Amino acid sequence: MKFKLIIPILILLNILVFGFNFASVYCLAQGKPTVKVDVPATTSSEIEKPRRRTKKEINIKINDTKEKLVKEKKQNVRLIIHLTERTLFKDKAEKESFQEQAKKLQSFLSVEKDDDFYISSTSGDIFAVLNADQLERLKLQSDVIFEINTDEIPDQSKLNDSIPQISDILIQSKQFGGGEGQYIAVLDSGIKSDHPDFEGRVVYEACYASSNQCPNGQNEYVGTSSSTITGAALPCGITCDHGTHVAGIMGGKNGTARKSNILAFQVFSAIGSFPSDQRKALDKINFLQTDINSPFRGKIAAVNMSLGSVTP
Repeated sequence: MKFKLIIPILILLNILVFGFNFASVYCLAQGKPTVKVDVPATTSSEIEKPRRRTKKEINIKINDTKEKLVKEKKQNVRLIIHLTERTLFKDKAEKESFQEQAKKLQSFLSVEKDDDFYISSTSGDIFAVLNADQLERLKLQSDVIFEINTDEIPDQSKLNDSIPQISDILIQSKQFGGGEGQYIAVLDSGIKSDHPDFEGRVVYEACYASSNQCPNGQNEYVGTSSSTITGAALPCGITCDHGTHVAGIMGGKNGTARKSNILAFQVFSAIGSFPSDQRKALDKINFLQTDINSPFRGKIAAVNMSLGSVTP
């Protein structure tokens, strides 16, 4: 009973602590929660469903992007190319079909480096770095594109001081073991894993940070599904203490889930966090959650993303 309550408690904690505008909780746990949450009823007319852009709309976006590239005298631009409206594949066949189509598009655009054409393993998204000529070629494939957006840095992360508002949940967390035996992943600016407040419970570290911002001087610093690299998720710089702060609130010795184990993912460069780096981290978490050789298989209860948001 106590372990079944931990997952919804963690989710509610993260929403309350970090605020709806600045955090997303990506829950990987299966099964029905034992805590009922009342959600206001909505009708289908109130929910704006994703719409496939027309070929004309896609071409207008590409032209606008190309003009901006020339105006700002840049060599290339970072794009998110959506080939499907799905956020997760429904089955293996759909995943394989998407990846085959994505590879053909990479070849057509003559993008040689895989780092410049990241194909998500869990969703119908491609994160591409393209020059002006490749943008022009992309217009010839606009009929197969669902949507296209720029892979841009959102506003800097913020943190709301909401601990007093969740005092009752803190009491419940203590009563039900403080998250003992549970695993939570934190996507942020990095974590000082040797901080005494974590009591040695940072069990996995990885980094995805464009512009060679990982501790090893590369875009990625990642171990295997069964082994981690100590220090891979070190904070991105002297001003990058936000991740350690957030992880401490969640899983520090005085935190809301003080007995939980932490998987740390550093997804920030010096200027912010790209959605493409966040997607790579989420794909890795999904792999750790599902791979038969992973020690974390089926054990990751929640993922916290206190990263900020793009200003409208």
